[in-house]
Amino acid sequence: METQNHLRDGHDRRYIEDRLYWRLRNLSAKALRATTNLMLCQQARGRQK
Repeated sequence: METQNHLRDGHDRRYIEDRLYWRLRNLSAKALRATTNLMLCQQARGRQK
C-alpha cells in the first residue's frame, strides 16, 4: 500500500505518465496480493504444527 501511495503522489505531481502509472499500479497490486497470500499461507502452516 505504501508503494501505491508513492506511485499516486508521483502521478499527481506529473512525474509519471498515465500509462506507466497504471502498469506500475497493477504490478504493485499483484505484488501486494502475492505477499498477503504468502503470509496467510505461512500463518496457516504455523497453526497446523
